[in-house]
Amino acid sequence: MGRVARRRSAKRRRMRPYTTIDGLLRAARRHALQSTAAPSLPLPFRTPQLRPARNAVRVVRHLSGLGAVAAKDLPAGTTLVCEKALAMVLDAQVDSITEDDTDTNPNKVHYIPSGGDNADSALLILRIASRINEEPSFVEELSMLFPRTDDDLSKLRPWSCAPHLRSLVDAALSTLDDSLAKRLPHIVRYNAVSCETGGELYSHATSSEALLSGIALFRDSSVFNHSNEPNVARWHCGDVVCFRTNRAVAAGEALTVSYVASPLLPDPAAARGALAHFDFVADGEEASPAVDAEAQAQLMMLSPSERLATIAQAEAAASLFADRLELTIQKAAALQASGDAGAAAEAWLTAVLAASEWLPPNDEQVAAIGVQCAKALAHADGLEAARAVLKAAYASHSISFGPGVRLFARRYEADLLLPPEAPEELLITLVT
Repeated sequence: MGRVARRRSAKRRRMRPYTTIDGLLRAARRHALQSTAAPSLPLPFRTPQLRPARNAVRVVRHLSGLGAVAAKDLPAGTTLVCEKALAMVLDAQVDSITEDDTDTNPNKVHYIPSGGDNADSALLILRIASRINEEPSFVEELSMLFPRTDDDLSKLRPWSCAPHLRSLVDAALSTLDDSLAKRLPHIVRYNAVSCETGGELYSHATSSEALLSGIALFRDSSVFNHSNEPNVARWHCGDVVCFRTNRAVAAGEALTVSYVASPLLPDPAAARGALAHFDFVADGEEASPAVDAEAQAQLMMLSPSERLATIAQAEAAASLFADRLELTIQKAAALQASGDAGAAAEAWLTAVLAASEWLPPNDEQVAAIGVQCAKALAHADGLEAARAVLKAAYASHSISFGPGVRLFARRYEADLLLPPEAPEELLITLVT
């Protein structure tokens, strides 16, 4: 192939809107390493299993609003929706803002956010308002998002944010149609979701993909209502989201997701404070797990013996399932660090059994914990048990994320510490 032909071929590849799931994962990592802007990644429709199934979802109207039901019998692992965000704001973009600048350009806004001031959703509102001003037809993308009518709007509590943010939001909303200006903060409030690329992976915190965490607004997937027993799982990769059935769903059955992290589902609604500023939780007293990210970081700074002593004290007071599960995981990691392979494997097995029992079917947390458990069992010379646990983790991952040993190896390479020369071949011997 000549140089000109190669250039044309490369240009055609760049112009293609779709890629494979592997291409999507590579694009996400490349963007995280090269850019601080919100990503715009290709949809993975060249992987057939991630193309949304035809005529699978029927939108219905309830007294409380729109919802989705299965239009036909759906096997576990059916892709229902795979779409790009209408708008996205990265956590890093919010964290890096300073208070000096009052320019309402959403790419230049500068202020200091503090916890609970709705800085992320305020910036998302600014970004959407800017997009509408640049492209008026974009407003049609929001037409089916709640609240859709003045009657819907009249029943909602006022949206609020910190005063210095409110002036910027009000200035941006003043450029919009009056009805839309009133609806837009609530559209973000009730429909925006948090996004983490590979957030369930134990290598996530140190991965480049962690830079793609943020909040985003999606259109088609907004029809999935919340349930404590969801039959649909979702995963994010940059600004792409994919919804797949986590079990077989009968025709006519409501299709539901969880609006909160799955480890919070077994606990009372009042414990689900993580996304409270999006109103994903019921009104009332808010509480969040005691073993939050800060507490986990503090634990990791201790020596293994100090960690185990601290965890033993915390276990006696832990009342939330999310806390008990996290403490068990921290205990397993501390036992591994102390060199007690047998006790570590036992703790990981306790964690994976609890997650399998209490979390939604084929939840990715189950797969992630299962991978760690399999590693611990292998180190403790329990190779047959390790193989069984890893096969179960692979099966869950195939349903919730996507099928194939190659994809499983690609996503869990860092967690498994696989040799770079042939991770797929090694996994095949374990999961088949």
